[in-house]
Amino acid sequence: METGLELLKVVITAGAAFAGVWYGQRNSNRKDVERAHLEAEKRQQEKVFVATVVVKHLEAYINACVAAAHDDGTESGYPAGGNGIYRTTTPRPEFDPYKLDVNLQALPSALIYDVLSIPMRQDAAEDYLASPGSFDPPYDEYIWERGHQFAKLGQYAIEVATRLRRSTGLPKEDLSQGWRSREEALAAVVTQYEENLAARARQFPNIGSALPPHSGT
Repeated sequence: METGLELLKVVITAGAAFAGVWYGQRNSNRKDVERAHLEAEKRQQEKVFVATVVVKHLEAYINACVAAAHDDGTESGYPAGGNGIYRTTTPRPEFDPYKLDVNLQALPSALIYDVLSIPMRQDAAEDYLASPGSFDPPYDEYIWERGHQFAKLGQYAIEVATRLRRSTGLPKEDLSQGWRSREEALAAVVTQYEENLAARARQFPNIGSALPPHSGT
């Protein structure tokens, strides 16, 4: 009998120890799951915040691109530079993601690249516009090319902003606030530019891709 009682005590003790280990492990796993959930929620909140800040700055940049794209180099119907010289009348659009006080690393890597590529694209466009000998007085062709370049940059910025919204669950832009009209305004500049190039090529096939004379907007 004593042997049986001793065995029973051993079994009960072992069972209790096992139950304690199991319960402790169960609580530990639950805490790990809860911690992981909280960390994931925190990362998502940061991602949404960063995306919101970036999108708001992109919207300002897009508006500036629309203005630059439709800048025809005139004031009151006359060349803005005087003496028949065309001159830009809108400020240079600016978007510098490195100056934003947010952690861009909270965004997906593909979106980080998209955002950081905008100033690089603008640098390339402006390098072309500033290349020596590309444009001559009265600089009407420069105005056309500048408008086309910023129309393309604005279109790309809209694409990036749209991807940011989709990735983070931000609400779609309210079309009543002009998002669609901005897309259409930029597309109209690009279409007009391409049509003018095609017409120029048909009229002067040996000139190639030279821009057409300025004809207003």
